[in-house]
Amino acid sequence: MTRSVLPFVPSSELAQLLAGSFQDTTARVTSALRTEASNLFAGQSAQLLGVFPSFVVALVGEAELVRVKYALSESGEVYFTGTTDIALTVVTEKNLHRFIRQEARAAADLFLRGLVDQANEKIVALAPLVDQASSVTDEDILKSFAESREGLLWKTTLSERADKVQKFLGEDKLPAPLSAKFKRLYDGSTAKAEMDTFKALVQDDVAHLISRLSAVEASTTSALHAIRLVRERAIQEGGEEAITSLEAFASDLLSDVSQVREFVVEAVAEFGSVDRIAKVFDSVASEVTSFEVAGAFVAKTVARLT
Repeated sequence: MTRSVLPFVPSSELAQLLAGSFQDTTARVTSALRTEASNLFAGQSAQLLGVFPSFVVALVGEAELVRVKYALSESGEVYFTGTTDIALTVVTEKNLHRFIRQEARAAADLFLRGLVDQANEKIVALAPLVDQASSVTDEDILKSFAESREGLLWKTTLSERADKVQKFLGEDKLPAPLSAKFKRLYDGSTAKAEMDTFKALVQDDVAHLISRLSAVEASTTSALHAIRLVRERAIQEGGEEAITSLEAFASDLLSDVSQVREFVVEAVAEFGSVDRIAKVFDSVASEVTSFEVAGAFVAKTVARLT
């Protein structure tokens, strides 16, 4: 039996009727965002999540949630006028395991409180995520995390000015560099029966790594606070460009070192086994010195400013 396409309103007449409607605006904004996404978000794609009368909510790349303001011209053209970040959780491969663990605990709490229907809803929503999480390997997680940190401002600046930074720091004493040291625990060289003998050593070294990251985090937080206190004076003395660059460098460094420390802490809690924790240590260890050099540079520069 042929399905009838009647009744319908001719598209030419329907377009006139719907002009200015929410449907029309949504279609225009969706098309404009698709076209302008690369320019707005430095080459990244954007997934539209919601359209509101003066702004849209979009997922940029794989992990950035943003609010983008827009305005319509008299001719109906869409113009984007500003972007702000939204501080909500975006679940990616990097934090998928943590999200599942949190939701599972929430579901268990609902069961204990007798809210069975709500608990079941959470469990149903978790089912496909559990399947996906089981297919994500340690290598996938580490690779995804490393890729998310590529091209950071502080790392690029430090690399470009390495000689000048070292000269500026001079004889300042920094902790001895860390390096990868546990490959034999995860490359098949060590028998499973021997793994437990390395447990205390790996845990001790990871705790040491976390403490050094925490030290950089604390010193950079203090330095950034000091930068903001002297910013007005520096601008009045003609140093606006320098103080702005230093603040951007310190902010980027603080954000990254906090993210890395959190990643290590969470990975230790999630991974559990000695070989997997050892792999996390090795993936981060060699970068600790760069964090410390950058942190020392910021701290010394701020000390001279103040």
